[in-house]
Amino acid sequence: MITIESPRLRVEIAEPNKEENTCRFDRAGYITQVTLDGKYEFCTAEYGGTNGKGLCSEIKFDPLSEKVPVGGKFLKPGVGILTKVDEHPYIFMRSYPVIPFPISVEDRGYQAVFRTTPIEIEGYAIRQKKTVTVYENRLRMDYEYENVGHLSVDFTEYVHNFVSLNHRPVDQSYVLRMPAMNLPEGDCAMPRRKEAGPSGVYCDKEGLKTRAADFYDSMIMFDPSCVNHDVKPFEWTIASSRDALSIREKDFFDPSHMYVWTVGEILSPEVFAHVTMDPGEVAVYHREWEFND
Repeated sequence: MITIESPRLRVEIAEPNKEENTCRFDRAGYITQVTLDGKYEFCTAEYGGTNGKGLCSEIKFDPLSEKVPVGGKFLKPGVGILTKVDEHPYIFMRSYPVIPFPISVEDRGYQAVFRTTPIEIEGYAIRQKKTVTVYENRLRMDYEYENVGHLSVDFTEYVHNFVSLNHRPVDQSYVLRMPAMNLPEGDCAMPRRKEAGPSGVYCDKEGLKTRAADFYDSMIMFDPSCVNHDVKPFEWTIASSRDALSIREKDFFDPSHMYVWTVGEILSPEVFAHVTMDPGEVAVYHREWEFND
């Protein structure tokens, strides 16, 4: 485990290529826990699924898997070169044989720099640099992509925020505020699972809220038309009416779309960055998280 610290934050990062999750999440800068003032934790584990945890990024370039035959190989950015196991395109719930990308780490105590060396396949190759920096009660993640292949690339990147307020289950005390979103008042989503009952999500002037204490497993998608692009940076805040604990993410890019979902103690806003690069081009952007008590 790699640990970086400020006077207020301790951030734990998985060693590259050692997480159980080798076929979905970016192995560089995989943050498994954030602790504020030595007593408040904000990261938790995914329920089932693909063993996600904390602040883990995924780069979606899935159509590449559609072009190869069974047994063929395709690029999964942040992971490596995967082998197609059947006639279906890439499915994030599955495991695949993988040739991992080499990843180097420079640990500076308050900052960790991850450099991912590309392996070219079918004309595609992306060099990645991810820098994770902690200062006071804030965490910053800088992204740098360079297209070193022969073909243009078009992908999205987002962070699975497997987060909670000190491991408290999501209930009516949670509120999600998104000042850059045009949220209509009223119902927003209903649970995806029948056993969840009549609970759901609704919006009011304060933000996005759960309707009942037993709220469970709902998902909302916001497309670009919902984003107020005049509000910069794009941000969201998870807060609680019980105390002063909160998490705020600021995204320094124009989001392509956004998902919000929840299950158990996880309330996860996912903001997508859209990246397009011709050969030789470089793309950069960053995110920041602020943790308060």
